[in-house]
Parts: sequence; C-alpha cells; structure tokens
Amino acid sequence: MRVVNIPGALEKITDVIAGLGLNIVSINTLERAYGQQAHLLIIIENCSENDRSILEERLSKLKDVVLSIYSVVAEDSWLFIPFNQLVFIDRRACIFTQGMLREFWKDMIRDPTIASISKTILKKMGESIGSQIYRGWVSYIVEREELSNELKKKYLEFFSEFFHSLGHGTLEISQIGTLKYRLELYNSIICESLKDIVFGAKKCGFFYEGLLSGFFREMFNRRVNVEETKCLCEGKDYCEYEVQILEPI
Repeated sequence: MRVVNIPGALEKITDVIAGLGLNIVSINTLERAYGQQAHLLIIIENCSENDRSILEERLSKLKDVVLSIYSVVAEDSWLFIPFNQLVFIDRRACIFTQGMLREFWKDMIRDPTIASISKTILKKMGESIGSQIYRGWVSYIVEREELSNELKKKYLEFFSEFFHSLGHGTLEISQIGTLKYRLELYNSIICESLKDIVFGAKKCGFFYEGLLSGFFREMFNRRVNVEETKCLCEGKDYCEYEVQILEPI
C-alpha cells in the first residue's frame, strides 16, 4: 500500500480494518519513509477473498491518505510486491528453482572433498532452517511453557501450510503415539531433483530429516529422532518420515 506520509494516516487505515472486524497480525514499512510518501505492508488474519475485496474498496475511499493498493489473499502463495524485492509474507526472500537445487546437489555429490559428508551438511542445513521456522514464525505467538496440546496441533497445521507455501511439497502430519509423529511428504522438490541421480544411498531426504528435527526440537524443547522410512528416490510414491520425541533438553 502506498500512502501519504502524514501524522494520523496509519490510524485511519487501521480504523477501516477494525471496522470490518478483521485482526491485524503485522504492519511493516518495506523501506524507511522519506518525503511525502511511504509504503506499508499489512498482514491480516483470516481474510477471505470477499473480505479482501471489500477492504480494498473501503481503503480506496481514503483519498487523502491512500494513494494505491496492491492486495492478495496470501495463504499458500508468494507475494511479489513491486518494490524491487521479493517478499514472503513480511520477510525479504529469494527463490531457488528445482533446476538450481538439482545442480547444487549434483555438484556437492561429485566433489570428492565434500561428497563423503554431504549427508551431514544437508541435514545440518535443514536443522537450522527448521529451528528458524519455529523461532521466527511460531514461538512469538505463545511462550513454550504455555503450549497446550490444542496449540501444538494448530502449530503443526501451520507448519504444514508454511512448508507447502515455501514450495517444498505437501506435508500431511499424523500423531501415531504419545510422542511420535508420522509425516507424509508428497511432491518433494528436493527428492524429485535427486531421484535420478546416483546419490550413494537409497533414501535422499537428509535435508528434510534435519528440517523436521529442528522444528520439532524447538517446539517440544526436547531432543528428537527423525528417520525417513520411505523416499521418492527409492521408487516410492511419496516420502515418509517418523519423528520420535525424546528426553527434555
């Protein structure tokens, strides 16, 4: 949203949003405001396509404040905001295509200096990203000590949606024990990239083993064990992982 940079502009905009009974999750400026104009990125919770349309119409009537609006229902999508950078929700982002990833994995495997430790590298990379997904997107909502079983379920649903939004595939999560989960991953972009490459192992979901390990470890504040039990790289229709929650950290 491009707005006039004057005192009270944001208040008028938020009053319109509140008037529709919508909840604002985040308000950000994509760049520092200089001069007479500024850009705002506003994230709204549970905003349907109909809500978006009505809200855009009403905000457009604030002629003294709102200069232009670009809006989209952001669930499961990338936002290509026209401000000279790619933004995912409210964070600057970048894209790696399947072809780029494939070349990265191939070069890693073929380099004799790192081929022997490629599994460890991919898993460690995944752990760091999984941990950041929880700490950067989930944990700020509720403190870990207040995490109820109901919230854990919601957070896992959020993780599945977030995972898909990032382009990694469709993740279905089910609890198969008190502290054990099964995750089925369909259309895994990494395993699709690797399935016709000699990787030195039947299963090649090392990155996702790490990612799931990092996320579940942060959420439960416990050590975890993640094992890939099925993989596209061995001819299966989907990848499957089992997560066992272990002792507290």
